[in-house]
Amino acid sequence: VEHLVKSGNLVWGIGRRKQIRTLSNFTYYSCNVQDIKQLKSLKNKMDKSNFHPDVIILAAGIFTNDISPNFNIEKYKETFDVNLFGGLNVISLFLPEFIRKRSGQFIALSSISAFRPSKNGIAYPASKAALSLTFRGLDLEYRKKGVCFSNIYLGPVNTSMWEGKKSFLVILISLNRLIFCLGMLILSLMLTIKAETPNKPVSKGSSGSLTGRLNVNKPKKPDSIISLK
Repeated sequence: VEHLVKSGNLVWGIGRRKQIRTLSNFTYYSCNVQDIKQLKSLKNKMDKSNFHPDVIILAAGIFTNDISPNFNIEKYKETFDVNLFGGLNVISLFLPEFIRKRSGQFIALSSISAFRPSKNGIAYPASKAALSLTFRGLDLEYRKKGVCFSNIYLGPVNTSMWEGKKSFLVILISLNRLIFCLGMLILSLMLTIKAETPNKPVSKGSSGSLTGRLNVNKPKKPDSIISLK
């Protein structure tokens, strides 16, 4: 939120907490995304304030131990209500407005847990996987109408929901990064060696009119640089 505000954006925040510290250009509204009536009341306040969002970031999420010592169906349902259906409630209210103006973006803060189960709880990974696939499906339908749906898969964070040791997935991610860095280093060395190799002189038969070096290895200046992070 602080970064968005400092970048000059007008931000409204929604959360279950009653209070949050105040910032300029930031309005906070305590709301339970599971309650569609509360969300409608929030949207009415936004309309009266002439605030019409261009981007909506869905970050609501809870993690519960729904599997030990026994499977708890109520905790499982609660996790899905917040992590999946709470976000869908928000989408159902703001999507029609985005479609009318043919512009808007929904961003879901998903998790790499969507790709693997957890021994501490089964609903959280399942709900994140459902949310991610829901967004991918919505994007297929509405991107052509100017509305984008994007997923951000957050990595492991040192919280109670993480097992506290490196999983196979984390090791795999680290290994992939290492292989990528080594590959880029080897490629850079190869290009450097190639660039420093002296060019052979070229002559033009008996006329002797063309002599010199062909700078075929001299790299061209790029028109643009695309950085993917």
